[in-house]
Amino acid sequence: MYELIAVDMDGTLLNHKKEISSENQKAIAAARAVGKKVVIATGRPLVGIRRYLEQLNMVTDEDYVIAFNGALVQTAQTGRVIAMKTLTWDDYQDLYTVSLKLGVHIHALTERHVTTPVANPYTDVEAEINLIETEILPVGDVPRDYTIVNVL
Repeated sequence: MYELIAVDMDGTLLNHKKEISSENQKAIAAARAVGKKVVIATGRPLVGIRRYLEQLNMVTDEDYVIAFNGALVQTAQTGRVIAMKTLTWDDYQDLYTVSLKLGVHIHALTERHVTTPVANPYTDVEAEINLIETEILPVGDVPRDYTIVNVL
């Protein structure tokens, strides 16, 4: 029998209005009531899903989130990192070179914001959905100590 249920956000937990249906809320509450662990697994950062965690009453340090498409596993309450697999500064530089060759925009997500060398509507959407700030910064000027979690 299963002990853990991992739930994706967009198109699974959330409906087309980006809301959690009452059916999903009840199902999650019922699973938790019988001792099942429910974990949100998403491409979003913890800060971008906090409001949904609060709605589901999944905000303790015994609740976990698989964020940034698996790059970070964190506790819901404090954001304490349980597991982390991030990109390096050099990875970001290499991906930027590829983006130039392909003629596409690029941005990098850190634990707290999204950084991009050129303002663009894709980065604006990412910041808005995840409730994070945008930083316009040449790729070569990104501090080496940034934790680059994801590059899109």
